Amino acid sequence: MLFVLALFAVSACGRVPVPSLSVMTRAVPSERLPFQTRLLSDRRSPDLSVAVDARGAGLDAVRESVRFEGTRYCLRSFGSSRIDWIASPADPRDWIATVDARGRQVYSGRCVGR
Repeated sequence: MLFVLALFAVSACGRVPVPSLSVMTRAVPSERLPFQTRLLSDRRSPDLSVAVDARGAGLDAVRESVRFEGTRYCLRSFGSSRIDWIASPADPRDWIATVDARGRQVYSGRCVGR
C-alpha cells in the first residue's frame, strides 16, 4: 500500500519511475504547434534563446511556438514557467527578435522562478 501511495506522489511531480506510465513525463502541446523551434541554451543557464523558422508568418503563431519551447525548458530546468522575454521597453508584450545566420528568428529571455 505504501508503494502505491509513493508511486502516486511521484507521478504527481511528473516523474514516473514506472515504464508503462512514461507518457506522462514528456511535455507535448495539446494541439500541434504551427512552427518547429530549436532551443539554443546551455542546460544549466537560466538564459535561453529559441530559434524559429517562420518567414512571413503571423506573430501570434510564432509566439505560441516559441513560448511553448521556452516554458518547457524553464519548467524542466528551474521548476517555474515564468520567463522574462527580451522585449521593447515601451511594451513588455512586444518581444524583440533577432535574425541568425540561417534566417531564423531568435527570441531570448531568462527563466524566473521559485
